[in-house]
Amino acid sequence: MFEHFYGSQKEFFEKLPRLLLAKKESNLRTTDDLTYIVFWSFGPCVEGFKYCRPIINVDEIYFYGRYGEKLLIAVAFDANNEIFPLAFCNC
Repeated sequence: MFEHFYGSQKEFFEKLPRLLLAKKESNLRTTDDLTYIVFWSFGPCVEGFKYCRPIINVDEIYFYGRYGEKLLIAVAFDANNEIFPLAFCNC
C-alpha cells in the first residue's frame, strides 16, 4: 500500500525534503529540522498545545525493511481526554 502512494522507500526518502518544504510553505507555523533527524510539527498542533494537559507522551513505531528507522510521535491529551498530536520525528 505504501508503494502505491509514495513509490519505494528510497524514492520517498529522496522526496522527503521537498515534501517538508512544501508543507512548511503552506503552513507558516510548521517547523522542521533536517540536520540529523527529521522532526516536524504542524502549526495547529503547536497552537493547540496550550489547551492540552501539561503531560507529553512519546510513542514509537518501527519501520522494517531497507532503512530500519523508527517514527517517534509526541502526543498530549486535550480537555476531553482525547489524544492530541504534537510533533513527529523520523530517526
